[in-house]
Amino acid sequence: MTSCKKESCTVETPTVAMMTPDKQAAIDLYTKKCHGRGTNDPTKDKEYQVVVLRPVTEPPPQKNRYKEEDVVFEVEKGPERMQLSFGNPGTLVYFNYLPEEERKSGLAIECYLSCPEAGISKQLLSWHGKPIHYFRTETPDTPPIIQ
Repeated sequence: MTSCKKESCTVETPTVAMMTPDKQAAIDLYTKKCHGRGTNDPTKDKEYQVVVLRPVTEPPPQKNRYKEEDVVFEVEKGPERMQLSFGNPGTLVYFNYLPEEERKSGLAIECYLSCPEAGISKQLLSWHGKPIHYFRTETPDTPPIIQ
């Protein structure tokens, strides 16, 4: 159990474990469930998707205790459907403006259908020198936000 702000949180075993497209880092997707302290109101409970990177040479952290500095993206799951996917920026036409090397070696995190900015608590633009780009939609009907 970890502490986050005025909440008591538990981190579940990664739901997804994969490698970045350049095979230099592992991507672990955790679910973090937090319950407000001093309240028994289940409507105050929050659930987050936490994207953690680690060198492929390192084993997954024991007991789901990832390093906070390896968290590159954290978003609260809201009532609407949210999808996360990972790839390199070169697979999305939106990133054609990037230099070719960055399109091949960078990481693109896609958060779509319902991924409002207000729910994002952490969003890094690089990790150990690896550029990270984001493709995000606030709602299914809004144009994508590219970062």
